[in-house]
Amino acid sequence: MKLGVNHRTGRNWHLTSRFGEDNPASGAFTLEWDPGTRMLIVRRRGLIYWTSGNLKDYTNQSLRLNVKEFENIPKPDFEDFNYNLTNVSNGVEDHFRYSRITYPTAIHGPLSGWQLSYNWDIFDTYNGTMIAKVSLCHGYNIYKGCESWEQPICRNHNEIFVLKSGHFANGNGSEPIAESVDDYNLTEKDCREKCWKDCECVGFARVSHECGCTFWKEKILTFVQNYDGSKPKQFVLVLKASESSTKSKKKKEELRELMTLEGYTETHPVESDRGQGHHLRLFMYSSILRATGNFSSTNKLGEGGFGPVYKVQLRGSS
Repeated sequence: MKLGVNHRTGRNWHLTSRFGEDNPASGAFTLEWDPGTRMLIVRRRGLIYWTSGNLKDYTNQSLRLNVKEFENIPKPDFEDFNYNLTNVSNGVEDHFRYSRITYPTAIHGPLSGWQLSYNWDIFDTYNGTMIAKVSLCHGYNIYKGCESWEQPICRNHNEIFVLKSGHFANGNGSEPIAESVDDYNLTEKDCREKCWKDCECVGFARVSHECGCTFWKEKILTFVQNYDGSKPKQFVLVLKASESSTKSKKKKEELRELMTLEGYTETHPVESDRGQGHHLRLFMYSSILRATGNFSSTNKLGEGGFGPVYKVQLRGSS
């Protein structure tokens, strides 16, 4: 495969995606080589969606491997991603090409063919190796190599579209009227973009046989999910839960459980490893806070095997 330009003839080599999974017509995405930046670039109708990052030297001493690598695609190895990447610049041509790294115990043979799929991912047609998951680039996420640009004021980086089985419903449970746009030239990416830019849009779907989009609007709509996947699927706008917010929510739930425990129980049998019964006391978390002075350092006695140890003052004791 060769991507680049011949300065003498003006010829340009690039890959073009197909329109759809079952439609071989030319799509909206192209994979190109930029001689100026020495990067691979995926464009959609001229707009940059993804870049490979710089082409630089890569050395793996244990594998005795000295080749080139891009910042935003997997590192070369002798297992799944064994490509030798090359940039040629000789005054006549500026182009990128690659070859397979072959060795006696290679998993995959020397045949290879990079393809830009209809959903704009770059993969090897011979062995299925994923080169770059460009389909994750929508202009508002931070996947490796994805470009970002100004977004509608009503949207934020924590909102994403998720494909779910089910249906949208009004407050009374009835199904709302969907808005359909019949246009054979619209791709899934076009539908997503139209919904994202419309502040009232909460979901979309591709119309069957690739002939347009269906949109659901109004913020008051709810989505009733079908968990066995038997209902039609739509892309639903949801709020992405960050790892920190998930942990925070879990901690709040644990704290709420502790705060709602009933007062301490004098006898709570627990079986030990030797079969002997022990009795533990359970205290309300709020009472523990009061007894330790909100875990004040002045009441801390030291550290034990299970953590800090505090001096407490119980009611009725002197």
